[in-house]
Amino acid sequence: MKAEKVKTKQRTGEISECATHEIEIVMTVIESRVKKEIRKWFVIPGYQIVKQNDEVVWSTKDTDVRLIFPNKRIFGESELVIRKNQTRSLTVQGRVKSGPYPYAVVTAENGEFAIGGSYPVIIVE
Repeated sequence: MKAEKVKTKQRTGEISECATHEIEIVMTVIESRVKKEIRKWFVIPGYQIVKQNDEVVWSTKDTDVRLIFPNKRIFGESELVIRKNQTRSLTVQGRVKSGPYPYAVVTAENGEFAIGGSYPVIIVE
């Protein structure tokens, strides 16, 4: 998924570039060794690099989801509900500090958490 650049006019009258980032919440069926279907929900991409004033768009299929933002400073909201087969968006606040902002996605189908494209990983630079 690619970010789409858009120009916005700020309060100062300056025109700056912002981007729109798309994130999908999808279900994948995994067949285990015991031939039992396992349904897992994924957030794709699992992480997204954004800037202040960028728009983040989430879409979901097959279930309602609830996004939970422990640090509401990033969007000014602590939760966002997205109905089945719908799209919702939030804009990154203009004064949010840089850094990681983890969030959770809970599916209405079974109350499970969606995982970020893969199982958690530690990245050391």
